[in-house]
Amino acid sequence: MKRFIQTTLLLLLVQVSFGQKMVRKETFQNSKIKDLEVSTSAGAIKVTGSNNQPGSVEVWVSRNGNLLNSSADLEKLLHEEYDVVIQLESGKLTASAKRKKGNNGNSSVSVAFYVTVPESVNSNLSTSGGSIQLNALNGKQTFRTSGGSLQIKSLAGNISGKTSGGSITASNSQGDIQLNTSGGSINLDNCSGNIRIATSGGSINGKNVEGLVDAHTSGGSITMDMKRMSDDITLATSGGSVKIKVPEGKYNVDLKGSRVNLPSAQNFSGRSNRSLAQGAINGGGKKIDARTSSGSVSLDFY
Repeated sequence: MKRFIQTTLLLLLVQVSFGQKMVRKETFQNSKIKDLEVSTSAGAIKVTGSNNQPGSVEVWVSRNGNLLNSSADLEKLLHEEYDVVIQLESGKLTASAKRKKGNNGNSSVSVAFYVTVPESVNSNLSTSGGSIQLNALNGKQTFRTSGGSLQIKSLAGNISGKTSGGSITASNSQGDIQLNTSGGSINLDNCSGNIRIATSGGSINGKNVEGLVDAHTSGGSITMDMKRMSDDITLATSGGSVKIKVPEGKYNVDLKGSRVNLPSAQNFSGRSNRSLAQGAINGGGKKIDARTSSGSVSLDFY
């Protein structure tokens, strides 16, 4: 059995090595990179900030589905199907992969970019068919994909991400954060700032969150654990429950759902019944606004 597992893993590794290949790498002086722009029509984008490594762009090519056998010449196909441009001009590093004119059908290969830049950089990233990952960056980050997930870690600044077909994960990030997906869940861990998130088809989960939070979903539940209440929070869903956990303190609350649960030990004044709670806790303070059309709302304290 052990030998069978080892053989299976080896075969998988061989398939991966044949199915994906780095075909080009260019390096740049880190201090000259101020802005980054990356675009590809069918592939992933990964950007990592580092002040201890030179700037670099790696071009990775992989087979799309079963259109090719494992012995296909990926580098040759890249040159036949795509125009790839990598350049640094006036502080702006650009990496793009565009299909050649006349090649508008299904491509047999996809092109991914793995990029290393200084931590303080502004980026503009877009892909039509892959995921986007960003790590350890400070500045303005704008990124979007039509067919993949978004994953951000250790970002600070103005952060704006959108996907039409994937989930979103954000951790250890702070600033003005705006994240949207039309078809997946959103997960936050240790994020702070002005946070505005929305999904049309998934749940929203927040852990160790701080700051202004405006979260909306049309088709899932919301769970939000606030590390500290430094601003108001607004949570709304049309198709799930809402669970909120905050430190003990003074709050104004406006909670609506098929059933509303308040901590029984808190000093509440206002109007409340099975499906509504509007008023003040311990005299009032930051506002907690939570509502759902077809689920329960519960508020609890650390």
